[in-house]
Amino acid sequence: MINNKQLTILKQKASLLGIPWKWLFNLINFESAGFQPMVQNPYSTAIGLLQWTDPRARDLGFNTSYQMIQLNQSIEEQLELIYRDLKRYAPFPTKQSLYMAVFLPSYRFKEGNSLFPQYIRKINFDIQSPNDYIKKVDSHFNAKSSTAYSYLILGGIIFYGWYKFRK
Repeated sequence: MINNKQLTILKQKASLLGIPWKWLFNLINFESAGFQPMVQNPYSTAIGLLQWTDPRARDLGFNTSYQMIQLNQSIEEQLELIYRDLKRYAPFPTKQSLYMAVFLPSYRFKEGNSLFPQYIRKINFDIQSPNDYIKKVDSHFNAKSSTAYSYLILGGIIFYGWYKFRK
């Protein structure tokens, strides 16, 4: 996951972008399967914390997304890349404007229920519109949080049972 130093950097970058840090946290957490800076999509060139593709990497001055991530393997380095990448799309008055800046920039300010192009819907069968993507990103974080919370509760119950009946 992410340590306190990295969270501080993330919060600083979110502040510079003028957005709530949790929006940025949720987006990165979803795209990188839990802040894995080297995670790669097996079906495309998408890699890294924001799943950058080759065209996006070229926009940031690299030849390929793979090269960009090889030169910026740490979470801290990629948070700087995220800031450089996203500031080109600022401001972000809504969560959709931020999330779509990563997923499909042309949909940043469209109606939330606007259908994505067919090629997007075909490879993301459960993400048909910006609203679907937002729900997916936010529910991914909530599901992980709920799971962690459930384990915490379960651990407390087991400990209490052990403590109470250890005699």
